[in-house]
Amino acid sequence: MTDGRLLSEQTLPSDLDLSSAKSLQLRKKELSGLSLRGMHLNGAELFDADMSHSDLSESSLRGALLNGSKLIETSFYNADLREAKLRAVNLTRGNLELCSLIAADLTVADLTSANLNFAYLIGARLRAANLTDASLSNANLHGANLWGANLSGAILHQAHLIATDLSDTNLKEANLSGAVFASNTQFPEGFDPVEAGMVEYNNTESTNNYPLQ
Repeated sequence: MTDGRLLSEQTLPSDLDLSSAKSLQLRKKELSGLSLRGMHLNGAELFDADMSHSDLSESSLRGALLNGSKLIETSFYNADLREAKLRAVNLTRGNLELCSLIAADLTVADLTSANLNFAYLIGARLRAANLTDASLSNANLHGANLWGANLSGAILHQAHLIATDLSDTNLKEANLSGAVFASNTQFPEGFDPVEAGMVEYNNTESTNNYPLQ
């Protein structure tokens, strides 16, 4: 990853201090189209900022505060967002493929048409999130909480849904073919996972255990 002081001055606002992640505060700033690829931004305060169309691919934002930020079509490809705070963010059409979102808080986030293929969402909070038409093929949602989320039209082909809370979730026209579930997966009332093409995992000894590292 790249040190912040090596970034092109033309890429960033003149008043932006990137000498350390702790000093990075972008509250309510207009920063659309920003290039922060491969940056170390752990714990950075980015909430309520507009960073739409920006590139944060392969960056480390562990524990970063992004609540309420506008991140439309922003790329977090292969980024580290473990334990990040992303409540009510707008990630419409965002690219989060291979992104680590372990234990991240995405409550009421807008992830419409987002790419979450192969993303790690273990223990993530996605209560009431909007995942309409999102792609989560091969995503790991072990222990994630999606209570009340909208997954209509979403693709969850071969997704890992063991111990996942999908109660009160909208699964209309969602593609769950090959997705793995277990006895501790919670579904909306009346939903038949087998009829939806899902595969049951029967190893009860390991269904409640998942790493947070």
